[in-house]
Amino acid sequence: MVKDINVLIIEDSKASLNFEVAQLRRSGFNVNYEQVENAEALKKSLNSSRWDIILSDHVMPEFSSIEALQILNETKLDIPFIIVSGEIGEEVAVEAMRAGCRDYIMKDKLARLGPVVKRELDELNARIARKKADEDMKNILIRAKEEAEAANRAKSNFLANMSHEIRTPLNGIIGMIELTLMSEELNGEYKENLIIAKNSAYSLINIVNEILDFSKSEAGKMELKQGNFSLKEIIYKILKIYSYDTTRKGITLECNSFEQIPEFLYGDSGKLQQILNNLISNAIKFTKKGVITLNIEENFRDDKDIILQFSIKDTGIGIKEEDMNQLFRSFSQLNNSYSREYSGTGLGLALSKQLVGMLGGEIWAESIKDEGSIFSFTANFKIVEENNFSDDYRSLEKEASMEELAKKESSLILNREFENFILKMNEAENDMKKIEKLAEFINNSILLSKFDDLVMLGFKLKANARRNNQDKVKVIFQQLKNSIVKLMLK
Repeated sequence: MVKDINVLIIEDSKASLNFEVAQLRRSGFNVNYEQVENAEALKKSLNSSRWDIILSDHVMPEFSSIEALQILNETKLDIPFIIVSGEIGEEVAVEAMRAGCRDYIMKDKLARLGPVVKRELDELNARIARKKADEDMKNILIRAKEEAEAANRAKSNFLANMSHEIRTPLNGIIGMIELTLMSEELNGEYKENLIIAKNSAYSLINIVNEILDFSKSEAGKMELKQGNFSLKEIIYKILKIYSYDTTRKGITLECNSFEQIPEFLYGDSGKLQQILNNLISNAIKFTKKGVITLNIEENFRDDKDIILQFSIKDTGIGIKEEDMNQLFRSFSQLNNSYSREYSGTGLGLALSKQLVGMLGGEIWAESIKDEGSIFSFTANFKIVEENNFSDDYRSLEKEASMEELAKKESSLILNREFENFILKMNEAENDMKKIEKLAEFINNSILLSKFDDLVMLGFKLKANARRNNQDKVKVIFQQLKNSIVKLMLK
């Protein structure tokens, strides 16, 4: 079967050209060819026509086969290049092969030309087929990746929406249970049942919150909310939050001194709290006896920036070495025995890893089975001078949104809480007792305790009252009163 081929021949001898064309025709090719003798003609021909193969003499008056190869390589065209020459030294042949020449044929052995051309055309077709297959596979993988990412975003959006819808009525349920527990008419058995229901509801809302936060992170909807904050206030609040759980379990939660670290920083304090909450709650969950220690130290510091390293060390059950690689994976717990004994979504560490990344840090763990674990992470912050920090607002960022207070259940709970508080205020023996009742009300309020600025104002009110700083007490009391009234009117 005759095969049509387009051949570009770089040759200054007409006789040599005719011999080569004749040899190809004898080998069964229908040859369409063009002759070029210099670099400019070669460039023009490569740009204007499609060639199946190039045959080139080695030495010509105006340029050589090596220069011709350089021109071909610049075009990025995949065209087999064969040198056909009267004589060619070994060094030149090696140089030509390194430059991309596919083969070389001596002019006194032109009988090889046909088979060599056929072989090169077959190899070219194979390369083209492989390249197309690779491109097709790459496109398939790209489409599969895009589809998987779209499905993952859809899943995350769905989970975020569902988690939000579940969390709203749960807040109402918890609030009503809390209000019922305030009743003095409740007997011991009913009160115990309600406490169990309340704890179960809190466990459920924690799971929902984890799913919601993780879904936001996966969907790319989680953003940094940066501002000034007091590191001491954050640590104090966290120790206070977990004091009940650790006391109940008979374990100790302590924090090493970090007086050398600047107190006032700029960054996302909410995410820092969330990471610490996840790691400390995990430590409490997996520790039956002993001590949990929070350690904070500087990794780097200059005039404006600081990198802090937080470490949570426990004396819990520890982790097997072969299980360490499963940490920080989404929806992953180490094995079924953990899942049965210690409840959870398996999202806490995965979410913590993403949050740490948002704070420009890294997270890692060390552990020995049956001895305990150390979970550590770094986070980047800006240093804030104390005189630039608001005297009346050295507080944590608000975690609860004003929209939640607009919900019917929340408004009802807040009003009932406030009515209950007014009764207790009227029963107070003196102004100091009233102030203590106010601070207690804010701390114990289901809704107001979510607003850390109100909680901290309550602490400041109590502290100034004890120092008998009456002017400051009046100012803070008025701030609290105005804030609570505004919330009730929402």
